[in-house]
Amino acid sequence: MKNIGLFGILFLLFWAIPFPIIMYNGLSTFSEGSSPTWALAWLGISLLLSVNLLRILFIRLVSGRFTIIRRLNDLMQNGEIKDAKIIQCTSMPPEFPGVDKYRLNLELKSFVGTTINETMDINDGTPLLHSFDTGKTIKVRIDKTLKNVPYLQLDGAHYNGPNKRGLFIGSILWAICGAIIAWYYYYSYQHENNGTGWRFLVWDHPLVLCPLLLTGMMLLLSRARLSKNQLQHKYYGYETQAQVISTSQTGVYINDQPQVRFNLQYTDRSNRPVNVSFTKTISVLDTALVQQKTFDIFYLENDPQNICLASDLRS
Repeated sequence: MKNIGLFGILFLLFWAIPFPIIMYNGLSTFSEGSSPTWALAWLGISLLLSVNLLRILFIRLVSGRFTIIRRLNDLMQNGEIKDAKIIQCTSMPPEFPGVDKYRLNLELKSFVGTTINETMDINDGTPLLHSFDTGKTIKVRIDKTLKNVPYLQLDGAHYNGPNKRGLFIGSILWAICGAIIAWYYYYSYQHENNGTGWRFLVWDHPLVLCPLLLTGMMLLLSRARLSKNQLQHKYYGYETQAQVISTSQTGVYINDQPQVRFNLQYTDRSNRPVNVSFTKTISVLDTALVQQKTFDIFYLENDPQNICLASDLRS
């Protein structure tokens, strides 16, 4: 989700805001409204969703900026220092005048000595020094608990506080969003109540559906690239090759794509055979997976049944 881009965000926003409004206005003539009890229920659900949406927006646009700075400074003090080799350095559009921005593909050792890859965006205020050229080694700080985001950052970075301009713009945007939501409640009631109060509210009314879809969209866009379980495997897991013992369909289909169970066997660091299984939904483009005889996996020494595919950690 990190690379969804502006077009992708606008596409999702269309389905979360204009589309529900267009559909509701086109079908509202066929709706008989809700009973008084359901009307109050839908109003309560709508208000809860709207307040929660504004809470998420406030965190993302305003208060979250202070949280990120606090986490970054804590990472600089308590994070473990590791050497990371720059495998690839890609230029990106700069965020500030005179400051170059790069996306670094790094190779480093995990907390148990496994070679892993990471991607990190950095701003370089001294580009003439070529500090981030491909092949060079830099020092990074990593949060050993892997609880906070970001959990990895360039060593020596210092953060005084959130950008005042960004904080001001974020506050204005949040206030505008709050005003639009409040106005739409007023507008809907004035034009749709027809003397029956809030009985025009139904499950597909934009006051219910839009905040629900927007909340889901924001949670989807803010998801970390890797889950906490995957991060544990990446930084505390051991990599090995597992043999495919058997494959079988589970009988479950997701979007007409079959779910397949893979039964594997691998040997852990103590030379003990471990049998594990995992399920994966196979698309038309992934059918070659069923033919694979081996999988590269990461496993946790204290929980050998808990595995992750190496390909998932590197994607």
